[in-house]
Amino acid sequence: GRRVGFFSLETSARKLADRVVAQRARVELSKIKHKELTEHDFGDVAAVGGATSRMCFGITEAAGFGVPELRAVTLANRYDVIFIDYVQLLKAEGRERWEIVTKISMELHTMAQQLGVAVIALSQLTPPDKSRDDLRESRQLKQDADVILLMSLDDPEENDGLRWLAVAKNKDGPLGRICLKFDAAHMEFTATDSRAWHRR
Repeated sequence: GRRVGFFSLETSARKLADRVVAQRARVELSKIKHKELTEHDFGDVAAVGGATSRMCFGITEAAGFGVPELRAVTLANRYDVIFIDYVQLLKAEGRERWEIVTKISMELHTMAQQLGVAVIALSQLTPPDKSRDDLRESRQLKQDADVILLMSLDDPEENDGLRWLAVAKNKDGPLGRICLKFDAAHMEFTATDSRAWHRR
């Protein structure tokens, strides 16, 4: 029942839509990308289309956007929740990168408070040789966030391996870690038991 907006600053709406269809219809993403859908696949996609036609989910190609543009689109569509992919690509005034990202973070925090919108912003991390879990280019992001989730590979050398989702900050709840399995064919994460995975 929520109105959701996804602002993409580097990926086209078409590619994002393909990923959503793969996940919702359980159709392999590679078959969508290479136009190899079977008649059965088309039936699954059509069924998802009918079910999602009643949902309010909008994708905006937001390259070159700053927070004022995000705010305008959010207000126009009356979004309750917005996703930003990713926050370091938003535009703002400033000479240094830390100054720019600090301003972006504060403007997003103000927008969330004023509009009553949940803002879920993806962020890059500071390179491992400099800091382990700081959000890239501004500590303000860490300060303004109510919840911070950090994802990492169980084995950095194994791209198809397990992921760990760490709850690094949570103003209203506990901290901890969740083990996830990633299904690349259907663009889906599911919780799993790491012990059972390693016993395979």
